[in-house]
Amino acid sequence: MLPDNKPTYRDQNNLQSRVISYWDSRANGFNLATNHILDEEFSSIKSMLESNVNINKIIAVIAVVIVLLVASLSYVFLKGDDDNSSESLDALLEVYGNANNDAKIDENDISIVQDIISGNKLFEDYPFADANCDGAVNEDDVNQIRKIINREDTTVHHLNHLNGETYVASTKFPIVSAISTGAANLLMFYKLLDVEDNIKGISYSKSSPPDATLFPYFSGMTSLGSNALNIDLDKASSVITENNCTALFTADNRSYIKNESDFENILNVDVIRVKAASVVADDWASAALMIGFLMGAEERSFELTDWFISFTETLEDKLAGISGDLPLSVASSSNNAVGSETSDYTKLVELAGSKYALDGVDSGGSAVISFNKETDNWLYNYKIDYIIVFNTMGYGTDVDINKEWERAVNFDMTEAYKNGNCVLISGDMPVPARLAYCAEILHPDLFGEGYGDKVHQEFIDKFFNDDYDVSKGTFLVTIDDIKS
Repeated sequence: MLPDNKPTYRDQNNLQSRVISYWDSRANGFNLATNHILDEEFSSIKSMLESNVNINKIIAVIAVVIVLLVASLSYVFLKGDDDNSSESLDALLEVYGNANNDAKIDENDISIVQDIISGNKLFEDYPFADANCDGAVNEDDVNQIRKIINREDTTVHHLNHLNGETYVASTKFPIVSAISTGAANLLMFYKLLDVEDNIKGISYSKSSPPDATLFPYFSGMTSLGSNALNIDLDKASSVITENNCTALFTADNRSYIKNESDFENILNVDVIRVKAASVVADDWASAALMIGFLMGAEERSFELTDWFISFTETLEDKLAGISGDLPLSVASSSNNAVGSETSDYTKLVELAGSKYALDGVDSGGSAVISFNKETDNWLYNYKIDYIIVFNTMGYGTDVDINKEWERAVNFDMTEAYKNGNCVLISGDMPVPARLAYCAEILHPDLFGEGYGDKVHQEFIDKFFNDDYDVSKGTFLVTIDDIKS
């Protein structure tokens, strides 16, 4: 029987309620691939039992199995009598103690835990009710949740994301000071959530420092590494000691912080991995909620997600009125390459109202597919209506658009380019703004000229805390701009 734990929402004017109910309506498709994951986990349990591994480790693995199973099956519901497909929703705030899988840990979660203790509810239906992650639900979990609600010093257990999978991590809570890898997507979250001051050090390359206009606080920092992917232990040590940093935030890609155990075991710093670069709505919201939860910016994270909800609903309503086939598109975010079907940039352009033009092309599991016009011609075999090229153009006023356009020139032999349908969009913008500019390009009659600027400005006015005019920057470049 499916778990009956879908939350109800009485106050739809409350930001948190709107956030939760919205993601409920946008639930993802049920993924039967979970069976493969479970097979691997059960094999691990069997191996542990045969090897007499400590029982606590076995319990921990079993807990992961429960989470994977319920996360895949929870909130499953039929869309109608004539449609046998189903949809599922994972937890928004992926923290143990968030028993009802919503956006916040509160008294409602305590009520569920108490119902489990009294036998009125089943633990297996609420895996996140195990707040202290010890494999059982009891009064210790009630006490842990109360500590979290009161933001008392404790250790919280949550899911980290790594290359499409998750694992349970433990983090000292609350986080007052931290360090971070310096990719723009993470820095953007700190800015939007107004927690920049809590980040005491970042890593970046000399050739690609934080944009001084967008991130003046971070641009003045000395890099803790040679690039935005990794942090040097020795350089980080002094910053961690001086500022009493307890955590390191980084992305969900395995290329980031390859020596995670060194930070945890040598510097006593907890590593938090979020899907900062994701354009998928629920992943983006979960990242915002996780950072907001850990760093005391929960209300801000609700406001941020609520704004995104309203924008996405408006976008979807307009796109729903399209008759006929959607335009075929390709995205590119790196030199001499196009995005594969799994690329976040491909997903972004699809969400803006297009269909992936390279369906069936084997990327070998990579997010990009190599294409160099000097040596390749395979791309010309596909019908492509639009090519959306992303590049880091910053928020300054002196962007050399001809130099930035060099990445787009790789596609000048395609029909899309020849028809004037190859554009350059700034990859430095937050996801909602990128989405708006893409929608404007793909459906100019529907959204109208200037739609991207309008949405971008509204977002900045609400969340940037800066007096910035988007008309002063360069965020969208067309072939006509280059010709003029």
